[in-house]
Amino acid sequence: MKATPSGVSYRSNHESHPMELAEGIKKVGFRRWYERQLIESHAYLITGLLSSILVLGSIESLSSRARARHAEEDEGAGSAPSALGVRCRRCGHEWTIE
Repeated sequence: MKATPSGVSYRSNHESHPMELAEGIKKVGFRRWYERQLIESHAYLITGLLSSILVLGSIESLSSRARARHAEEDEGAGSAPSALGVRCRRCGHEWTIE
C-alpha cells in the first residue's frame, strides 16, 4: 500500500473547501478516494448498528431484572391467606374479606 501523499486526507471533512477535495482526488485518484469513503461510511454504519444493539440489550437486561425483582416481591406477598377476617372497632361486628 502506498503512503499517503502529503497534504491529502482520506477522511471526509465537512468543513473542507471544494478545491482541497478536488486536489486530493486528483493526487490519489477518484477510485482510491471513493474506496476510502465507502470503507469509512461502512465503519460508521456498523458502529451505529452495534451501538443500537448494545443499548437495546442493556435496556432489556434492566427491565428483566426489574421484572425478576418484582416477581420475588410478589412471591413473598403471595403467602398471605386468600380470605381475611376483620372486625369493626366500634361495634365488634366480624366479616371476611376475600
